[in-house]
Amino acid sequence: MSDLIKIETFKPEIPKEWNYDESVKKVRRLGFKWKNLTLEILEELYIAREKLRISPLGGRPKKTSKYLEVIPTWTQYCKDINISLETARLWLKPLDWLRLYNIWTLAKLEEDKDFFGAFPGIFMENLLYYLTEENDLIYDPFAGSGTTIDICKKMGRNFYCSDLNVFSGREKEINNWDVADGLPANLTKPDLVFLDPPYWRQAKGRYSDSLNDLGNMDIINFYFIFNRFLNLLMGKEINKIAIVIAPTQYPNENHEFEDHIFNFNQILSSRYYIEMRYVIPYSTEQYNGTQVEIMKKEKKAINLIRDLVIWALKKD
Repeated sequence: MSDLIKIETFKPEIPKEWNYDESVKKVRRLGFKWKNLTLEILEELYIAREKLRISPLGGRPKKTSKYLEVIPTWTQYCKDINISLETARLWLKPLDWLRLYNIWTLAKLEEDKDFFGAFPGIFMENLLYYLTEENDLIYDPFAGSGTTIDICKKMGRNFYCSDLNVFSGREKEINNWDVADGLPANLTKPDLVFLDPPYWRQAKGRYSDSLNDLGNMDIINFYFIFNRFLNLLMGKEINKIAIVIAPTQYPNENHEFEDHIFNFNQILSSRYYIEMRYVIPYSTEQYNGTQVEIMKKEKKAINLIRDLVIWALKKD
């Protein structure tokens, strides 16, 4: 692709008026040297796909009075410009990273299979796109396998990352630090803090055997450590604080449901307000058939979400 520069910020606008035949002619006119794919061609492909994907019958024949009308589809469009659907998908993939709504899903969750609980990189791209600017400083004290670092480098952001357990191979970029000890002394004021803490019961033993690991603590100690840490962050008057966490569904006889976000908001609400709440669904594969049958019998809904909540500093 000859001029696909800063593709992360390239998002074509969808025009109200658009013509199928004229679009096909335009793409053909731009040339079939696909190895030199340009932003102009890519923009037209993106607009065509977005316009055609709302076709009500998916290209099947639609009978109108005495005539048989065939509704143009994205599949037909690709045939008319002589490329395969798979090729078009690969070309357009860089433009599909931005989530326009506050439910973030992926057809196949792009998790780091070598590291439990890794935050998908495409979601981190969206977070940084909406909340930060180039050269902003991002602080992640639960850096895990380094997703924040990778996306910050890709999008031109600065970072300070730490973790209690540093993932092998990232020792030079992730500082070894326990949030129970407060904030690192050499941390300058960040523009955004991203918190993806171990979900105290859900993550028990998944990261380490350390008693200092938030994932191995009981709920009382988990809240004590995390609340103290949030208060330290508030003292720095950081512009934005983002927390991603799943509610806990206790495995007791009542299957009680606790939404940790409300507890965090009680702490932060004195200085911060909720700017946005994103819902990130899990796959139904989180539960086996036996668990599903138990919950059906007990008339209890099963939690399949985690939340990404953004708090913004109140202006005096």
